[in-house]
Amino acid sequence: MQLLKPTVNGDKLFSCGGSGLPAGERMACWKGGTALLLVVLLVLLDLQPSNTGYPWAWPRIGPALERAIKTVNADPTLLPNHHLTYVFKNSEDERHICSESIAPLMAVDLKLAYDPWAFIGQPGCSYPSSPVGLFTTHWDVPMVTAGAPAVAFDGGVYPSITNTGPTHKKLGKFALRVCEHFGWRKHVMLMFNDNKVDDRACYFAVEGLYTELKSINITLVDSVFEEKSPISYSQILTDIQHHGRVIFVCCSPDVFRKLMVEFRQADLPHEQYVFFYIDVFGDSLNAAHRQPWARGDEDDVIAKEAFQLHVERRLAEETIFLNVFLHGITKIKPSDREGTEKCLASVKILTYREPQNHEYKEFVNNLKTDAREMFNYTIEDSLMNIIAGGFYDGLMLYTHALNETMSWTNESSPRPPGKVVTKRMWNRTFHEVQFDIKQSQLSS
Repeated sequence: MQLLKPTVNGDKLFSCGGSGLPAGERMACWKGGTALLLVVLLVLLDLQPSNTGYPWAWPRIGPALERAIKTVNADPTLLPNHHLTYVFKNSEDERHICSESIAPLMAVDLKLAYDPWAFIGQPGCSYPSSPVGLFTTHWDVPMVTAGAPAVAFDGGVYPSITNTGPTHKKLGKFALRVCEHFGWRKHVMLMFNDNKVDDRACYFAVEGLYTELKSINITLVDSVFEEKSPISYSQILTDIQHHGRVIFVCCSPDVFRKLMVEFRQADLPHEQYVFFYIDVFGDSLNAAHRQPWARGDEDDVIAKEAFQLHVERRLAEETIFLNVFLHGITKIKPSDREGTEKCLASVKILTYREPQNHEYKEFVNNLKTDAREMFNYTIEDSLMNIIAGGFYDGLMLYTHALNETMSWTNESSPRPPGKVVTKRMWNRTFHEVQFDIKQSQLSS
C-alpha cells in the first residue's frame, strides 16, 4: 500500500483530513496516493437553527473529529507509519433532514471510491444508520458512532457497530430499575409524540422503555399523538385516568407543560400519579432560571403547581431519578423508599448526565473555539455536546484498537480484519474526554 506523503507546514505534519485546510485543498491531497482512511459519513446540515437541532449535525461534531485526528497524527506511538485522514459526504435529503435512502448510497460511493478502513460517524439518525450498518458488516469495516441510539443496534444484527454515546437501551434499563425499586408492575403508561417522519426521536426513546419493562412482564399501555395535528388533551387525560398511574412522557417541552396544566385542572386524584418526562438533552431546563413551567403567560401559576413537588424535592431526588442512565444505574438507597406516596403527583425530568471531569470541560471549550473557526457557528452550553464528546472518544477508541491489532497485517493484507478491530473495542474501559467508557460485550 502506498502511503500518502504528509504535507509539511513549518515543522508540523498533517493529513488532508484533520488539517484545517479548506475542503477543496483537502481533497487535492488524494492525488498523491492513498493513506489510512477514516471515512466520516455524517449528516451535513446548513447553519440554520432548525437543522443544527440534530446533536450529530456536522457543525457540532465536525470540530471534535478534526481535533481527534490531529491528536492521533501528533502522537508518534499511535499508528506509526500511518496517517489518518477522512472524506465526507452529505446524507441529508432536499428537506435537509436524515434520509434512509441517500445515506446507503453515499456509503457505497465512499466504499467504492476510497475503500476505507472505518466509518466514523455515519448518519446519527437511526433509520439511515440501519442500512449503512448492514453494509459495513458485509464489508467487514468497523463503524463507530455516538448516534444511532435505537434498541435494534444492541441486538447483534449489526456486529460492525460500536456506540460510544448514550443509547435508549440504557434509558430503558433505568426505567426498569425505578419500577422494580418501587414495586410498580402495572398501570405503567408510555405516552409519546410520533409524527412518523425524520428521526422519530420519541418513538425510539420509548421503544427502549417498552423493551426493558416488557422483559419482566410489567403491564404497559401506550398512548400516541402527533404534535403537528391538533392534540386532544381531554382524550389523553381519559387514557391516563383509565390506564396509567406511572406515566413516562416524551414530547416537546411546550406540549408537556400544556399536558401538566390540563392535568392539574382536571378533577383527578393528583396524588395517585407520577410523571417521568423524557427530555434527554434537557431542552425543558433551558427555560428562564431553569424553570420548565415558566412561559410568562397566564398559565405559569398553575403550571408551577403541577411541577411544584418536583422543585421542592429536587435536591433529595434528582440524583436518584435524573441523569443516571448514560453511565449506568445509580443505586437507590433503601431509605428512599420511605415517603413513596409523597413522590406521586410530581414530575421527574430524565436527562443525560453531563460529565463533570476537567477533560470534558476543556473539550467543550475547544469545541466552541473550533466550531467558530471552522463554521462560524456558535456552540452553546448544552447536553448535546455529549454527542460530540462521544464521537471524539469513539475515534480515539478505534485508533487505539487499530493500533493494538496492526500485528495482524502483512504484505498481502495491509490492514487488520474489521471484526478483529471491532471486538478489540469491546469489553474494555477506555478513558478520554468524557468519562471511562465501559464497552459491553455487544456494541454500546
